[in-house]
Amino acid sequence: MKKIISVKEPPHNPILVKDFGKVDHIDSYRITQTTTETAEQLEAKFLNMPKWVEFLMKLRDSIVGVFGLKTAKDALQNENSLFPLIWKNQDEIVSGAEDSHLNFRFSILIDKENSYIYITTIVHYNNRMGVLYFNIIRPFHKLIVKNMIKSRLIKI
Repeated sequence: MKKIISVKEPPHNPILVKDFGKVDHIDSYRITQTTTETAEQLEAKFLNMPKWVEFLMKLRDSIVGVFGLKTAKDALQNENSLFPLIWKNQDEIVSGAEDSHLNFRFSILIDKENSYIYITTIVHYNNRMGVLYFNIIRPFHKLIVKNMIKSRLIKI
């Protein structure tokens, strides 16, 4: 069984943090796996959300909309993607969004030399609402990311 390793320091990644500012939260996971797919193809697999995640996103949207925060529907209307593209090449894709409460970026990075795939999220809190919001969703974020890696990316 392949393991998902939580890494304290993801690989140095200037694209992920370029023009981002202070990083208040980072989580990064690594799996050991070779792939012939591009980072963009892996992201498409990763973001193909199971029904229980879609349910949590709808629940989240019904709550955050009351506070004036962007919903998934808002993101899809404005950007045509839940996580708008910031940068990509064959081995990495960086997506993210900015809102009044926090900014985040999400990266899938393929390290072909070591046969690793990294999935990294960084967050910057814009205000106290961002801190409160992320502290509430943090356990769900970790659960969802780990589950999506297991169910969408790991080849057994």
